[in-house]
Amino acid sequence: MGDNRKEKVTATILQNVLVLGVGSNLGQGLSSAQAKAKAKDESADQSFSSKMGLSLALNPNEAQYLSLSLKQGDVAVVVRGLGDVELHPMEIASFKRLIK
Repeated sequence: MGDNRKEKVTATILQNVLVLGVGSNLGQGLSSAQAKAKAKDESADQSFSSKMGLSLALNPNEAQYLSLSLKQGDVAVVVRGLGDVELHPMEIASFKRLIK
């Protein structure tokens, strides 16, 4: 009897992407007065949420890959260190490769 389960894998689909905004500040361009009022309101709620909005500067091809990934599975966001802009060739990772 064969095992028909699909192996879960992870792949890096985007690198070196500019983050325009996080949470309710999605980079929509507020006046300084609006920004101060918004910051005051948000200071009361500093907790992280996995449903928090994220605004990214993507080209159409990158946006298409991200959209497909969101529909097909789970997407995780990892933030790299400031100034780390080098692109790294990444292989698809799987549990089988991890325990080799």
